[in-house]
Order: sequence, then C-alpha cells, then structure tokens
Amino acid sequence: MTDLNSLMFKYWGKARKPLEIDYCMSEINGESLQDIVERHPGVNSVDHLKALASKKGWQIARQGETFHRYHLLVFHSLDVAAVALTYLDLNKQFTQDLAEFLGLTIPQLKSLVGFFVAIHDLGKFASAFQNLAEFYDSNLSQGKSKEPYSAKDARHDGLGHHFWKMCLKQLKENNISAALHEALKKLGTVRIILNAVFGHHGDPVVAGEFGRKDKDYCIDENYCACIEFIQLSLEMFASNFPVEKFADTLWRKHLRYASWHINGICILADWLGSDTEYFAYQSQSMAIDAYWQKALKKSHNALLDRQLTGNVEVSPYDSVKKHFGFDTPTPLQAFAEQVPVGSSPQLFILEDVTGAGKTEAALILIHRLMYAGAADGFYFGLPTMATSSAMYHRIAKHYLQMMSIDGKKASLVLAQGASMMEEAYQDSLIYNQLPDIEYGNSDSTASQACHVWYADSKKKALLAKAGVGTIDQPLLSILPSKHSALRVHGLVRKILVLDEVHAADQYMFTMLEDLLRVHLRFGGSVILLTATLPHERRNRLCNIWQEELGLEHVENIQNSEFPLVTGIDQQGKLKEQPVGSLSRNQKSVRVDFIHSEQDCIDEILKRAKRGEAVVWIRNTVTDAQNAYALLAEHYPQEHIILFHSRFALYDRKQKEKQVLSKFGKESGPEQRAGKILVSTQVFQESIDADSDFMISDICPIDDLIQRAGRLKRHIRDANGNYNDKLKEDERPPALLKVFCPEWQNEPETDWLHKGHSGTAAVYRSSAIIWLTQKVLREKGGMYLPEKARDLVEGVYSQMALNTRPSNLDCHHSEYRAREQTMENTAKQLKLEWDKGYSREAGKVWLGEELEINTRYSDRVNIQVVMLKLTEGEELTFYADGLAKKHLLQHSEIRVDEESIAKKLAPVPKEYSEQLESLFERYPSLKYKRFWLQGSDENYLYEDSKGLIQKESP
Repeated sequence: MTDLNSLMFKYWGKARKPLEIDYCMSEINGESLQDIVERHPGVNSVDHLKALASKKGWQIARQGETFHRYHLLVFHSLDVAAVALTYLDLNKQFTQDLAEFLGLTIPQLKSLVGFFVAIHDLGKFASAFQNLAEFYDSNLSQGKSKEPYSAKDARHDGLGHHFWKMCLKQLKENNISAALHEALKKLGTVRIILNAVFGHHGDPVVAGEFGRKDKDYCIDENYCACIEFIQLSLEMFASNFPVEKFADTLWRKHLRYASWHINGICILADWLGSDTEYFAYQSQSMAIDAYWQKALKKSHNALLDRQLTGNVEVSPYDSVKKHFGFDTPTPLQAFAEQVPVGSSPQLFILEDVTGAGKTEAALILIHRLMYAGAADGFYFGLPTMATSSAMYHRIAKHYLQMMSIDGKKASLVLAQGASMMEEAYQDSLIYNQLPDIEYGNSDSTASQACHVWYADSKKKALLAKAGVGTIDQPLLSILPSKHSALRVHGLVRKILVLDEVHAADQYMFTMLEDLLRVHLRFGGSVILLTATLPHERRNRLCNIWQEELGLEHVENIQNSEFPLVTGIDQQGKLKEQPVGSLSRNQKSVRVDFIHSEQDCIDEILKRAKRGEAVVWIRNTVTDAQNAYALLAEHYPQEHIILFHSRFALYDRKQKEKQVLSKFGKESGPEQRAGKILVSTQVFQESIDADSDFMISDICPIDDLIQRAGRLKRHIRDANGNYNDKLKEDERPPALLKVFCPEWQNEPETDWLHKGHSGTAAVYRSSAIIWLTQKVLREKGGMYLPEKARDLVEGVYSQMALNTRPSNLDCHHSEYRAREQTMENTAKQLKLEWDKGYSREAGKVWLGEELEINTRYSDRVNIQVVMLKLTEGEELTFYADGLAKKHLLQHSEIRVDEESIAKKLAPVPKEYSEQLESLFERYPSLKYKRFWLQGSDENYLYEDSKGLIQKESP
C-alpha cells in the first residue's frame, strides 16, 4: 500500500519516559503506599496502586527525563481510526441511526468517519511538536522549527487546520479523483468535521488561531510527510466517500448536529487507541495492511473489555414480586407495569408522594423500555451526592436482574465528586475483565461491578451502560465545558432518569429544558420523578418534547389530579393518567402556627419529655446552632442531635448515621424515645427518617410538603415500632407546627424580615412565604396526596400570585429579577447545537481548570480543609485518627467564601514548616483554603456543633 521508506514513518505520535510518575512499590522518602494513594486522587487504594504499577511496569526509581520509547504517528493514527470504525461496527443501532440522520449508507458513514478520525493528529507532523522529545539511535525527523512548541500558542490540534489547508492544494497531483478533490475543497462542510476530530482533547480549536506564525512551527519536510499520510488515509478509507453530499447545504445542517457525536467518538477512540495495554508501541516501519489488521483486532478486544458495545442483553420483565420482593405493586408501579412502551423515545413524568414507590416504578419502565429496544442503558441523576449515594445502593441491588453485556456483568458507575469514598463502590471496581453473570444465582445483592476505566474520571462516567450520580454530569453535556460532546455521546440510547425535579431552581430548570431537547434529538427517553410540579413547569416540559418531535399542534396539559403520570408516547400523543394511592401513603397533617422561638423550645421539651421523637427544621445553620444551644440548657445534650452542612465531612457522615439510628426506619422505642433533632434543609433532602412531631421554620409550600414527608413517614405501632404490615400508622394524628410571623392580612413591608431574617435571606420572596401561610390557614393542614396540587397551585399559580399584598411587591420583584437572571444566565451558557462542534457553539469554553457551574448561586461556597495539632504539637488533618483513609476530604467543611472563609484566621507562622511538609505529601492542598482548629479568635469547631462564630465579648 505504501513504501516502507516513506517520509511519514519518520514521525512519532506517542512517546514515553522510562517512568511516567513517581509511584513506587516500597517506601520512598518516608512515604508509605497509603500516603501515595492519599495524595493521588486517581488512585483509589493500595491494591489499585499495585495493579497500576504491575500493569504499567512502573519501576521503583526514576531513570531521568529522556524519552526512551515511542510510537510512530502513522500507527497511532491508524489505531485511533480502527477503534472508531470498530466502535461503529459494535454499536449497530447507533450507527444505523446516525447514518439515517445523515442520509448515508453505513459504508459511506464509515468511510467519512474512518478518514477524518485517521487524520485527527495531523498537527503532530509539525517539527515544533516533534522537537518535544529526543530519541537516541533513531531515524526520526530531526528538523528544527523556527518557533518552539507551545501548548498555549501552537497546540498540535490547532495546527491540524494549518496542515489541511496547505496540503489540500497538492492532493490533486497525487491522483485522487476530481469528484473527491472537489468535495474536500468545500471548506464550509469539511471544517465541520475537522473541528470535530481536531478537537479530540475535549474542547474545540479554531482554524488559523495562530495566524501567520503557523509556518514558523513547521519545516518543508513536515508538509511532504503530511501529504503522504493524507494520501494513505484516502486510499484506505475514502472508497465510499459521500462526495455528492458536501455541496448540499441541508446536509451540512445535519452534519453540524452529527459533529457532536463524531467528536465524542474521536475522543473515545483517541483514549483507547493510546492505551498501551492494547496498542503496544511500534517504532519501526511495517506493512500498513498487516498493521491495520492487528489494530482492528486490538480495537475489538479493547471495546469488548470496556463494554463499549451495543451488545446489551435484557431479560424480560416479570413482576414486582420477582424483581423487588413486593407482594403487590403500588398503583404507580402497576401503571409502570401496564403502560404500553415501544422502541422509540418516550417521556414520563411521575408525580407522587414520598413512599409511593417512584424509584421502583422508574426501574420497571427502564426494564421494559430496554427490553422493547428503546435503549441500551440508563442514568439516574439526583440533586446531591448524598441522594445519589443512597440511590446507588438501591440500584446496585437490582440492575443485574435487568441487563448484562456479552454475558458479563454490566458496569454500574457512581458519578459524583465523592464516589471513591463510597466503600461499596470501591469494592465493586474490577481491574481486569468483568465477571460473568451468575445465571443460576437469583440473589444479586451486593454483586455490582464496575470496570475501573470508568471510575478514574467523571467525564467517562456517562459512557457506562448503567449509571447513578448527580444531575451535574448530564447537565455538563449541554454546557461549553471540556468533554461536553463526550458526555452527550455517552447519553445516546440511554434512559435518563432525573429525581426530585420539583427542587430545581430556575437556572437548573432552564438547563433541564435544553437537556430534554438534546436527549430526545439523539434518541433518548426521559423519566422525571417529582413531588407536585407546578402546572406551568409540567406543561413546559411536555411542550418541549412535542416541539422537538416536530408536531404541528402542541397539546397542553389539562389534568390537575394528583398523583399523576404525564407522558408522551412514541407517536407524540400527550397522555395524563391519574393513579391511586395506598392508604398507608395517605396522610393528613394538621398544621398549627407558632410565633415565638421560646414557644418552640417549650413545645419541643414538653413532647421530648413524654417520649416523642421530635424534629425542628431551621432555615439557616446559625439558627439551628442557636436552637441547639437553647435546648441544651434544659435537656440532656446526649439526647439532642444537631445536623447541618457546616460540619467536617467525617463528622457529617457520623451525624447522618446517628440520625438514622435514632430516627431511621429500623429505629425502635428504645432508640427514638425522647430524642430531639435540630436540623436544616439537609434533613429533607437525603435522609430516610421520620419523627413523631415536627416544628418547621416557615418556607415555600413545596419545601414544606417535603419536610412534612418526614413526619410519621414510616408505618409504626402505638409504641413506635416499625411495622409495614399495618394498614395505617397507630401513633396519634400527625401535627406540624410552623414557626412563622403573626398573620397579617395586609402585611407590612418588613413582615418577614423583622423576626425571621434568616428565612428572608434564604427565601427571597416574602410574598411566596405569605401565600404559603395563607393557603395553610385556609386548608387547615396538608391532606396528602389528594390536596397536594391545590397547595402548590395556591402559591405558585399566576392566579395566586396576583393576590399577593402590594406591600410585599418590593421583595417579590427582587425575587422575580433573580429568577430572570437565573434563566438568562442559563440561556447564555447553553450550547448552540446548530453551529456544530466549534468555538462558535459556546459563549465561553472553560477547560478542566475552570469548571463551569451547573448550579446557580450569587454566593460562592468553597471547601475549607480543617487542620489540627496532635498531642505532640504536630500539624495534621482534622480527620487523622478518625477516618481510615481520604483524610484530606474527610477534613473539609463547605462554607460561604465571603461571609466565613475570608474571615477565618490563617495558620500561625510557627507551623509554616509543618505546613510545607503537608504540601509535599498532598500537593492539592496548596490550592485549597485551610484552617487550624483552635487557633482562631473568631471561630471555633466542635464535633457536636460544627463550625461556629464565637460571640463577641
């Protein structure tokens, strides 16, 4: 196919030093293996370190900085092309869908992808790049460029555009067909694909961004070698090139949308094609045909081992009895079992109260949709790391009953910032080949597995066929963040399940709208789990789905019942189906109002002394800390728990365990009796617990309903023993007391701020708080689930908002302005998909060092690492001696930057040397805020109270 003495064989594409990083298999400079694990986030355990060292052949000591091994550029390029084409072969449905979208045959699509992915590293032919490495006894090109290589001013991915422009002029002389040459001259079309492949490092590059200096990084020989390689790639891949499409402006529009997936495939192919576990370095020229066949075989093995195929085997759905162990399904679960599903994308919005079995209903729908051929996998997105961790454990017990991949366990990934701190997840990591499914074993509990390849970076997580994590990962796919296109591609043919949608603010909801559009456009189904969703939002989500399906007439929602399933079927038909409610999920909560903090204290003490389990939910950490201090003056401190977000992570985990032991489902009279919990919103967000009696600071009605869901949440007998066999709770009727201002029909402007400044700071609209109190006064309580919709619409509907008092308009206007700012900010950040994968598609592209926000906040929260002194006056992490591993992470406290972090005292100078020693062991500590416990005149930390501002003398 080509001369073995061709110039292109004199260019390297990958190179390696004798030792890439300073891991070792014994102690170095006093460091133990555990020390090395702690300071390298990508290493999860000592076993992981040993496995990596064995796999990579790492030595005990460095051998200098000289590059000793290299891989020829032509072979690396073919490795990546082989992975991309094999990926298309192994993901047949996606390949068929993409080909149909582009109006191509599959051979034409493969020809297009094969050629352009092969030239993804064209810029590496530049001498500036080649000069980065020095090799002894090699015949590689040694020409020196005028300008040195610069990752900032002349990256190889950007130089690719320069080489293409310069080499295209000379291709005609090399005997390519006139039609092919004419197609490649259509720069408006070609650049769409070049942007996708040259941007294989995760962010788009710009043609000509280095201006006239491009040539200064190259010598004449570079262009000759580059032309040889382009010619070779055309010979290998261009036999079915869709030349007639390149002048078609409509096709160009479709190509822009497809370019996001081409980029995702190219990133993935470059990663796998660079993995020396499969693609050993080839430093000598060899016959291209022979090498290509080897590359295809290696690609097949790499993709199968990583489970990056469409070969998902789905078992038929049976029943809740078989899959979950329930005797009978809840009404919502029965709906999920019976609703017609098909092989096309569908939308489901499941609205029901806590305890109605929404998660199991979603799993039933996932199971049936996958079996029907609508998807090859799923991702559960939740609002917090705590809720995603809890969901991970639930999914882990079930997902292997649904699916396997090529007869092996499917990888279940946990995609969130603290995933490596979840022991069950760490224990599930597999470093080699995933185990076979044990078909004879019906008990799949604790048998989840995940290939470590998915776990070493969150940006890979969505590629796994089964995933649980925070909503941030899918949201990053629609923002101009690094590797966004890889995330978009990872969601292809997946069912996206988003939980607690009612909790989304306007910023997140605006992004959620775009996520739905994109996910449907690329063939995905969506299941939204929520408590009562305001009419306007539910209607908006349904309209978006119908608009994206291209329906001429968009239907608006009509049904206001609750619980309710709203769905859009394969034909785009809107359907609203009320579902019943089990008697155990029907709750009548009487609501009374209480207006002084002392009355709250007295009520709590009275009920705790007679043996009730009592919860007081405050709206701010400071208010919670003050309430705890007041209660501790009159009640044994060991019977009071304070739970909020301003604890070090280790203590917060201990607090959560303590809350569950006293207020959790399995707690009995001996654990619960007389216990008091003072908490903030964290109690309503992530804890499966319940109380006998509750006081809550007033808050918007939807949040208050969530809080009331933790009041007599579990079925108990009269003594407080959990018993799910009972038809209804035997404790006295539920009573919620709401701590709020005295009612005023015509409130003064400072009605809320005067006595509830913390509440006013958290919930900006006094009008919404007033309407919440108004609707509760009118209804006399919460009658759930049948009256939940009335409560929510009584606050958020336009009709209700029109009744707000004029004196509160100033605060409501500020609230609405903030909501509008959220919406506008989200719209400005969102990608413009119709511009294709390019710089123009995003206002500002942020790299990995500047992570784009998926959450809106006009305050900046940061992690502060808390340090302490040992008895020997040695500086160490707060969690040292408490946690077994992840000492740095377990010592972090999340606080507001302006109001707290900037006011914390610096570590005293006498500990500077010890601090430098910590920096050496934990390099990431240099880039964090840190604080020494006990050294600050203004702040103190106690494991029972968290971080507290000292009272002024």
